[in-house]
Amino acid sequence: MQPQFNSDLDKRAYAKQMRMWHQPNVTPEVIAAVNEPLYRPFVASTLAKVPVEFHPTILTEYVARSIDGANQQTNTWLRESTEEAFAGAGFSLTASDDEISRYADNQADMVRSILASQLLTTPEAILGWIESVCNSAGINAPKQNKLMSKIERVRDAKWWRRSISRQIMQRREAGAIKMGLVNSRKGLYISDHGLERQRQRNKRSRDWLQGSEMVNELGEAIALEDIFNAGVSNPKVRFVEMAIRAKGYEFYAKQIGYIGLFLTTTCPSRMHERHRKTGRHNKKYDNTTPKQAHQYLCHQWVKARAAFKREGIEPLFIRIAEPHHDATPHWHMLVFVKPEHQEKLIEIMRHYALEHDGNERGAKETRFEVKTIDPNKGSAVGYIIKYIGKNIDGTGMGLDYESDGQDVTTTVERVTAWARLWGIRQFQFSEHCPVTIYRELRKIRTMPTIEAMQPHWTAASEKGDFHGFINAMTIAPMKLWTEPQPSSRYQDEVIDAIRGIELNGERLETRVHTWVLRKKDGLIVPWTSVNNCTELGVNRQKNKAVYGAYHTQNGFEEFKGKYKEPKNANDNYTNENRLQVEGSSHVQ
Repeated sequence: MQPQFNSDLDKRAYAKQMRMWHQPNVTPEVIAAVNEPLYRPFVASTLAKVPVEFHPTILTEYVARSIDGANQQTNTWLRESTEEAFAGAGFSLTASDDEISRYADNQADMVRSILASQLLTTPEAILGWIESVCNSAGINAPKQNKLMSKIERVRDAKWWRRSISRQIMQRREAGAIKMGLVNSRKGLYISDHGLERQRQRNKRSRDWLQGSEMVNELGEAIALEDIFNAGVSNPKVRFVEMAIRAKGYEFYAKQIGYIGLFLTTTCPSRMHERHRKTGRHNKKYDNTTPKQAHQYLCHQWVKARAAFKREGIEPLFIRIAEPHHDATPHWHMLVFVKPEHQEKLIEIMRHYALEHDGNERGAKETRFEVKTIDPNKGSAVGYIIKYIGKNIDGTGMGLDYESDGQDVTTTVERVTAWARLWGIRQFQFSEHCPVTIYRELRKIRTMPTIEAMQPHWTAASEKGDFHGFINAMTIAPMKLWTEPQPSSRYQDEVIDAIRGIELNGERLETRVHTWVLRKKDGLIVPWTSVNNCTELGVNRQKNKAVYGAYHTQNGFEEFKGKYKEPKNANDNYTNENRLQVEGSSHVQ
């Protein structure tokens, strides 16, 4: 479609604009939206720097602002709004996968060349240079503590590809938030395009799982998808384990005389892009991303815990991070504390919740809320379990109050995608009792011969009783048994690999086989792991969906690889609830 001109002068001016903007592709959509031919090259050139999924929204707003015809003010809005929404150091947001891969390869080659040249002679110089190289690319340097671990990653093209892709996804989503595409009226918690990208990633991951398997030194193989479905990566299994842990915390808190509090803390209004009730843009919004807002909440929590320590307060807690409709996170917390420390804990939490912008309108009512749990009216876990379910699989949760009447089973996909895109840890339990040891014990099929470990094993593996496990750990604390082992991905990196558990100098091995990841066509994938199990059957069909099976709790029972409705929500933990298949094992 060729633009129409009223005179040769307009035609020459248009040609000049085309040369000035490097002859951008003036699409039919731009021609339809921009009536003035002189402005079309500018609009096309501006849009060329913006991911294509945002073009319709931008052009719609451009048309709305150009009711009386395109003008300089509309073009100024276009330039400023796109610069604000999509500015920032880093790779081009419109880059293709091939361009990202080529750049990653070049960066890895450059790093290897510089390090091989020995121009950097001290660890400090190498560390500073790594930080500089990563910052120039708009990504964070590797977070590992050891220098060699950082070096191994920055000379790995795969690490560069993952880091750049993550940065691009987050910058795109930040742009979507600024453009008003993330709220209860558009894309709840995450933009529709961001959700679709997460769906594509999930599909690729599922395809990879279906095409891979684990094989040990005896030639015994397990489908990787079966391992995934039986472990805590499976939402249903994760929900069951969290419910068991939460109930264990509650029972232990009652045992030691603690009382329960349910706390909610939110971010200052300047971190919210949209008003909840009206859906309008918040003029105070300062372009804070969800990740930055979550880091703010973490920082305030660190200061609160330091104050607890100074006051001698030792709470038990369960923390859940979830998004408001516009993707800004907030926290729900179930906290158990001594009765005499209740008021001081609330005072400290309120202080740090209101430390910044605490005098803004409505802050004292909305930024921090507290409920004292009355055990005569209900269980403490009852307060938190709906938030756990809402953020894992949504089963039986009803409507999502952040949405416009949508069921939680529908919105939970968006919550999960939001957390993965922004790298937000949704759930955190206090470090009172490490769950890794609990999981290691559950891999052992028979009672250990080490007498001191038997109470721990009985609680964790035989009964699935986290309360009993906490009591056993309080009396005789266990620790993980680890050994240095070369990393399978990075040859010069040494990791602490789990071998088993240890108590009073006595060790119990829980991982006896060496497993290798391979494609089902027999090709070895460059990744290995030490097994979590014993007595693995060779028959893959027998071993299907049984590894790491969890006991009945709050709605799930595993039997012969299938889920059944529970007989009773209050069923005791028994070994009969556990799936038993001859020759099977528990692999994580």
